[in-house]
Amino acid sequence: MTYERALALSRVVLYNLYNSTSSRVLSRENVEEEEIMVPGTFGEFFKDRRIQIGKTLRLFCEEHGFDPGNISKLERGRIAPPASEDKLSEYAEALELKRDTIEWREFLDRAAAGRGELPADLLADEELVGKLPVLFRTLRGERVGEDELDGLIDRIRRA
Repeated sequence: MTYERALALSRVVLYNLYNSTSSRVLSRENVEEEEIMVPGTFGEFFKDRRIQIGKTLRLFCEEHGFDPGNISKLERGRIAPPASEDKLSEYAEALELKRDTIEWREFLDRAAAGRGELPADLLADEELVGKLPVLFRTLRGERVGEDELDGLIDRIRRA
């Protein structure tokens, strides 16, 4: 999925899910079903990716020197994702995620979310942090003005 299509889909989802009482409802034309990423936890993403590369839990752990019990707990959400960038990179590489791709970034973002944190690169941007309340209100289902949402999308695009 291209960056532009991801932004377009995000805008459609935000408007349709949280502003459905608005007279303006965006369509999902030009967005293919298979391109929509299914929300899930870090552990679900980890497990799905491990299965995609054709590895059982035991084989994956043997090949990379990971403890099967810890990886199982991680996949089931029994333990929080690691905070260490080195450990996350080790896991991402073992899952055959390519550095600097959307999948790599999503892996790191899901890890931050799984720890109850916002990604550090976003927190470093003061202007973006100032616009996060718009996102939070939207996620809570509160109506957000089109101008506010467009401003947030524009800021994310420039980040």
